[in-house]
This record gives sequence, structure tokens and C-alpha cells, in this order.
Amino acid sequence: MRIRARTVLVGLAVVVVLLVLGGITAIGWEVVLGPKTRATTDRKFDVTDARLARGKYLVEGPAACFHCHTEHDLSTPEYPSAQAKKGAGWVMPIPELNNIAARNITPDPDTGLGNWTDDEIARAIREGVSRDGTALFPVMPYLDFASMDDEDVASVVVYLRSIPAVRNAVPV
Repeated sequence: MRIRARTVLVGLAVVVVLLVLGGITAIGWEVVLGPKTRATTDRKFDVTDARLARGKYLVEGPAACFHCHTEHDLSTPEYPSAQAKKGAGWVMPIPELNNIAARNITPDPDTGLGNWTDDEIARAIREGVSRDGTALFPVMPYLDFASMDDEDVASVVVYLRSIPAVRNAVPV
């Protein structure tokens, strides 16, 4: 029996399509299609001492927000962060990804989160969606934060609003 070249090419194309779809399914469709965008509300989180303490713990500890959103001195092996610019964002020098801009998450109204509502910040954390509805790809680990407890998200937002505002425009 002779197998025609056309049959082989169609078979190979089907296999490639199935492999691509399987790969996308394995990493998550959000990476390809973008996150789901929901309308935000005017919800405001109450500021309490407990929320400030919990937010500081989460932001500076397990969530490691300032690891990405604070400039680091790359001239030394320790890569210390610039404490005066904590949360002010920077362009992370990752040449393989054409560098990555980590946005200013301080309460500065012009270059940071100062004009964002609490719910817009919560949506960015949990759903990877910016204030204008665009995806915060490729690095924002919102999938890791998607199942974050409501109280923890509120605590993070309250704490971020309490840090000093730093005027620092980060190109995105």
C-alpha cells in the first residue's frame, strides 16, 4: 500500500494541533486568552491595625510583592532592594523576555495605585487585570493569588495604601 504525502501531512498537522492544544490546556488558557475581566465595584476596605499588620506580613513575606515591584542594586551579589523606592516599580533586566516592567504599587496618584479603587487593586492581585482592563502579563502571578482569602486581599490593599507614595513612572 502506498501512503500519499497529503495523508501524512494532514496526519502530522493534526498531531501538531493536538500537541499545541494539550500544552495550552496544561499551562492554562488564561495565558493565551487573557484573564477574565469583571466589572469592579466601589468597595472600600476598612483600615484596621490587624489588616495593616497582616498586609505587611503578606506583602513583605509570602506574597513577596516588593521582590518584583522594587528596584534592586544589581552591582552587588546580594542584590539589595532600594528601600527608598519600596514598591515604586522598575524594569527588571530579563533580556530573554525583552525586560519586564513591574508597575509602581505605591499610593502615588500619578504613577502608582493612588487613583485606583480598592476593588481595582484586588482585581489586579487576584485576576491579573489592570485598571484599564488589560492583562498584567506575562509575569504577574495572579494565578497564585486567585484563591487568596478575601480578608488577606483586603489586608494587602490596606497595607499598600499605607506605604509612602513614590513618584516613579515605569514604562509598560
